[in-house]
Amino acid sequence: MAHPRYLWQSAGLVAVFCLALSVRADEGGEDEYEGEDMEGGMDGYGDDYGGEMPPGGYGDYGDYGDYGDEGYGGGGGGGGGPTLKKGVVHADATTLPLLLGKRAVLVKCDKDYPYGEKEDEYVAFAKREAVLEADFLVVEVAVNEYAAEDDAEGLESKALCESMGATAEDFPAFRLIRKGTTDVKEAVKYEGEVKADDLAAFVTKEAGVFLGPPGTLEIFDKLAARFVRELSQQDAILAEAKKQKGLLERERDQTYASFYISLMERMKGPAEADKCAACEKCFRFTEERRLNELNQGNVPPEKRKEHDRKLNALPAFMGSK
Repeated sequence: MAHPRYLWQSAGLVAVFCLALSVRADEGGEDEYEGEDMEGGMDGYGDDYGGEMPPGGYGDYGDYGDYGDEGYGGGGGGGGGPTLKKGVVHADATTLPLLLGKRAVLVKCDKDYPYGEKEDEYVAFAKREAVLEADFLVVEVAVNEYAAEDDAEGLESKALCESMGATAEDFPAFRLIRKGTTDVKEAVKYEGEVKADDLAAFVTKEAGVFLGPPGTLEIFDKLAARFVRELSQQDAILAEAKKQKGLLERERDQTYASFYISLMERMKGPAEADKCAACEKCFRFTEERRLNELNQGNVPPEKRKEHDRKLNALPAFMGSK
């Protein structure tokens, strides 16, 4: 079953009602290996995942309107509320409690029309394929900094954020409410920089929800780390990786798994481990250098994404997972 990830806006309503239904990323257009080979004949990834509106919109809720890479556009005729964003549920003091308990929720308290570098990083995090597909929600509470004394909704949203220790001076402020928790006062404060990767690492650490970047799979990250640490077990780990690939249902995930397996096959054996003692000679580092050099050239956008997905998988082979 899918999990809640949609927002219903209706003209004339003051409040935005967030319902517990699911909108997952379209599973069409899975990646395939294609493009130039890496050293030794390892193939690359195909086009990036997702980004298409399912035919006919999202079920009975209709089409939310045009949207591009930065998220949803104008929405289905809604009022003048905050901009809709891909992967984000908008909530207020009335609707947020309805979303808590069944899954981890990352709440962002911010002014109602945010912009700038931090907002860009947040949007990039929210639309990450792992975020869209995980049993996890990104919820935004918009606070009108200039709410009048008779603006009950605006004052309630401000009070909601303040109950989590988030004031206007902190915006954008992020709080994680773990699965099983319904009291916002128990939210965990995020104190890092507003970067997509840092937000993902925070959620993974505090909620146990893997939100790796495109090209990564949690089980294969762990196997890769073991592979470079446990040299005597490399054959068994490689066999386990191939077994795990066979259990994957989606072609895209199988493609990601194939890349991990190909790296293991290239890095197998004590000779490669000796090279890794001198980092600049290790295949994991030479491949990283090669991909970065390719990206510095005149590379088509889809090829750059292909390289980036491979670069995202390489850190797992540092052995620290």
